[in-house]
Amino acid sequence: MSESSSNLILWLCNLLLALMVSPLLIGIINKTKAFFAGRKGPRLLQLYYDLAKLLRKSSVYSKSVGGLFLMAPYGGLASTLLMLFFLPAASVGSPLAFSGDLILFIYLAGLGRMLTVLAAMETASAFEGMGSSRECQFAILAEGVLLTVLAAMVMLTRKFTLSGCLTTLNVNAWLYGGTALLFLAVAFYLVMLCENCRVPVDDPETHLELTMIHEAMILDNSGPDLA
Repeated sequence: MSESSSNLILWLCNLLLALMVSPLLIGIINKTKAFFAGRKGPRLLQLYYDLAKLLRKSSVYSKSVGGLFLMAPYGGLASTLLMLFFLPAASVGSPLAFSGDLILFIYLAGLGRMLTVLAAMETASAFEGMGSSRECQFAILAEGVLLTVLAAMVMLTRKFTLSGCLTTLNVNAWLYGGTALLFLAVAFYLVMLCENCRVPVDDPETHLELTMIHEAMILDNSGPDLA
């Protein structure tokens, strides 16, 4: 088997692994939170069971929604999958990489958020409208920081592709740019808290609609659309 074929197989396996393991990471987070709270908590694989249950159900739609609400969940999933296409697998870069794909990566992330916001606004719900407003406010802050982080990575690595930046950042990069990388890591960590709806930015387990951000936008979603 040629090197290019083996690299392509490794990259595809990495893509499938990301899709299969992502629910497990949420299970680990929930187990960890339950442990520190002194509770037993849900099963580690609970989200897999929840996804299977939602996929077996049928979706219920409000009379006020239209085609955009029906399309938004699938558009959000498609944008997430396209984002994974530009990530490297270990030291193997993405076969779809091109100069400046970092900008496309950010726009794909924004596309999924925009579809979710527009779908929430289409429900004519006051709670989902508030959640959409908060989501847009935090998105403006997070995307500015993410652009700054990616621009700094380009300056440090002299690479203009996302996979090139990530595969070039090694121990040597920390030797001549350690201080800058430390600040970038802290900034990216804060962006991750915001994008993943974690405390103190958001609490995905809250039951009070007035304090929700992302969860408030999907109150009308059900069945496969919610999955």
